[in-house]
Amino acid sequence: MTSLSPEFLSKLRSLPGNHRCGECRTAENPSWCSISFGIVLCLECSAKHRGLGTHISFVRSLEMDEIPLEHERLLLAGGNDQCYEILGDVSSDTRQKYDNALAEAYKKWLQAKAGGSADESKLRTELEDQTSVAKAQSSTIGKSSSNRKRMDLRNQTPAPSFLRAFFSAFRLTTLSHLRQTRMLLSLMTFSNCTALLFGWANKLDHQMTLQAIFLCNASTFLLLWIWLAHSIRTHRLPAFKSAVNDFLDRVHAGLAKRNPDYDIFFPPNVSIGDSVDTAFIFYPGMLVDYMVYSKILGHLSDTGCLVLLIHTEPCRLPLETEGFTASHAERIMMEIQTLLGIQVGAWALGGHSMGAIRAAQLAMELGPDIISKCLLWGCGHWHHISGIQEQSDISLLTIDASEDHVVAGLHPAEIIDILKEEATRQPNRHVMIEGGNHSGFAHYSCGPHFFLSKDGERTITLDEQQERILKASAAFFEPQSKKRDSSDIQ
Repeated sequence: MTSLSPEFLSKLRSLPGNHRCGECRTAENPSWCSISFGIVLCLECSAKHRGLGTHISFVRSLEMDEIPLEHERLLLAGGNDQCYEILGDVSSDTRQKYDNALAEAYKKWLQAKAGGSADESKLRTELEDQTSVAKAQSSTIGKSSSNRKRMDLRNQTPAPSFLRAFFSAFRLTTLSHLRQTRMLLSLMTFSNCTALLFGWANKLDHQMTLQAIFLCNASTFLLLWIWLAHSIRTHRLPAFKSAVNDFLDRVHAGLAKRNPDYDIFFPPNVSIGDSVDTAFIFYPGMLVDYMVYSKILGHLSDTGCLVLLIHTEPCRLPLETEGFTASHAERIMMEIQTLLGIQVGAWALGGHSMGAIRAAQLAMELGPDIISKCLLWGCGHWHHISGIQEQSDISLLTIDASEDHVVAGLHPAEIIDILKEEATRQPNRHVMIEGGNHSGFAHYSCGPHFFLSKDGERTITLDEQQERILKASAAFFEPQSKKRDSSDIQ
């Protein structure tokens, strides 16, 4: 990080439109800049951009502040006229102009252009598509910002096409821990026995009997995949309105932000250019609207942790085949540290139910050099398939509930007793919420459906369950240095 050189300032001011403010378009020789949008601003307009929050527009002085080299590249890749060409006609209101999908696409493309990324042309195409959409919607710009945001930020993603759902169903049958896979094995056993009895009764030779077995198995697979695809498209669990409204309130307060692939929940007094001890990437469970976790994760961010809630639309399946890979997680980490400029002390992965299983697998793939902690909600013993419990260099905490019959499967009493024993034996690695259930980790109703067993009944309130979850999670993310300081004071 160095002071700006005269050569750099000369190049910056020579860019088209940079001789005057990029916002009011009148003030000459601007001495401030928005790193996020690569534009230079006058003092008055810089105050407007500061008011947006630094997670939207990161403002710096060209005369008083030191600016890192990567931010210099962003400024030289931008320019007032270039930005105005894309965003100038969006709205006369500063917030509407810079806090929308088009502005987010512009910032991503600018980052790729400044860094010489191979994705620059792809992001440019996406930016052009967003520009076309913005122009088509220009007739609605006159609506109030509040009403428009509240409408846009609700998750209204349609169900996937049948073909995509069918592919996802095929992948699901390879996961041995799911109920429908066990059902498939039972059906195959039944169909094989039926074919053998048919062959014996009709005195078929060996070859004909094998053909009958093949046809029975093929029919079983096909019918199950069709039924699974139908379930993926229809058994979609919505979020409670309280969770949706909580997210909307946070967005309007500048404490949350929606990106195309994930929602961001900012800790109090943390913004672009700041640092956090822990950033937590969270993967939702199967078939639920990701906004069911908005309220509890928002409260978790209030404890000082930066939280990123992954979008799993349209299939709502946190699987590798749906794009939730290690490279996907690394791209999100890069965006937080470069686009937002937030310095992260430690990265953590986690999730709920199937999302927790995927998080554990990704933690093992990325390794302790990248992931420091793994927090798993409501997944019982299923995280064992990742081997995360054997990785001593990644701190692990699992939180389960005594009435969670979804993860307990066919033998809830037996499995819950084992989980309780683990929580008693290793309280720093396993926590049991007495009286809680599976859906109590979020804000939705987990009725019985084809994929999962029926959830148990809570014997405590939803608020009580989530308060205990938050207390254990916050303590897990608290840095060791703060824990030592607290114990010294005591």
